[in-house]
Amino acid sequence: MSITRNQASSTNEGEEDTLQRLLRAVASLQARSDEQSRLSAEAELRHAEAEERHRLAEERHLDAMRAAERREEELRQQIAALRAAKERNQEEHGEVATPPFWGQPFCKEIGETAIPSNFREVVDPHAHLQAFQTQMYISCGNDRLSCKLFPGTLRGVAMQWMATLPPRSIQTFKDLASSFLSQFAANKVKRLEVADLFDIKQGEGESLKKYLARFNNATVRVDDPNQKFFVKAFQKGLRAGPFSDALALRKPMNMEEIRAREKKHVEIEEDQYERRRLERKAEQKATKVSSKVKEDKRPMLVKPSEQTQHFTPLNEKRTQIMHEICHTSLLEYPLEARGKVMGKERNNWCDFHRAFGHTTEDCWGLKTQIERLVQSGHLDRYIQHSASRRP
Repeated sequence: MSITRNQASSTNEGEEDTLQRLLRAVASLQARSDEQSRLSAEAELRHAEAEERHRLAEERHLDAMRAAERREEELRQQIAALRAAKERNQEEHGEVATPPFWGQPFCKEIGETAIPSNFREVVDPHAHLQAFQTQMYISCGNDRLSCKLFPGTLRGVAMQWMATLPPRSIQTFKDLASSFLSQFAANKVKRLEVADLFDIKQGEGESLKKYLARFNNATVRVDDPNQKFFVKAFQKGLRAGPFSDALALRKPMNMEEIRAREKKHVEIEEDQYERRRLERKAEQKATKVSSKVKEDKRPMLVKPSEQTQHFTPLNEKRTQIMHEICHTSLLEYPLEARGKVMGKERNNWCDFHRAFGHTTEDCWGLKTQIERLVQSGHLDRYIQHSASRRP
């Protein structure tokens, strides 16, 4: 049967429409894949930037502590040198060294108390001013005495700034403090709002002790402290685990109660971490001396169709079960992947392996370990006894 020209043209147009639809579908899938890759890269970049900011803050804090220790040591050496010079001078002139009356009542520890560190341009001016005023309050210093003593706490650029003030321009210590804070306002540590605390999250692998310390440091910088919001923000950022369950069952009233209840959980967490570390160390040692080829501790995701093993139906997702028993020693966690992608799904994250490549729910290693625990009777409460299977 012959094909007319119109029929051939209609066939070609139909094929072209199909081809165009396929091309649009491919372009849409490619755009979606590119968007997922971009979001994943942005998330990794934000995480890296946050870690870098945290590292820089710790370094600045350590540098400030070391500078304060060096300054304290310099002052002690200067005091010791002055005492030695004074004693030598008195011996040369036959004078007897008599300690001042005001120093006699105090013990050696009080006499050696460290002098507060001096202000340099990298320090928060508000913190320095607060420390100075506290010292003056303790020593009952008045306003005029504060004006005379404050310049003695300045060093470097701060001392140069003091020398540039116009003559007779300071009438009260309030004037001096205002000029000082205005000059070094750029060094002021940013204060936080209560809402900022809700952005603080316990990091992957971060211990409860470190998370609580980081959260406490942030609460000190809040201008309007509210214990109710502090508690809510802390619980919101806390990862799922025994401590979060304990706080949910008996809600704390303030951060002081959280710190008191946290101690025993920290001890348990540190004990379990040390136990796992020793077990991994012993396991690595046994691997070296054994000639037997063992299964890789970080198995790649294997398709269920390639396996003949059948898993017991459960009433909870395996991801949830892992989070609920992670504080115990039932699970044998694999070594860190150290950036290795363990599977074909590069955007999927596995909490068990702490790596990209597959989801936690589809992790073959987690499935087999949970099944082993079910068969040994450790996870009876998670077995699905009804006729309906978990999806």
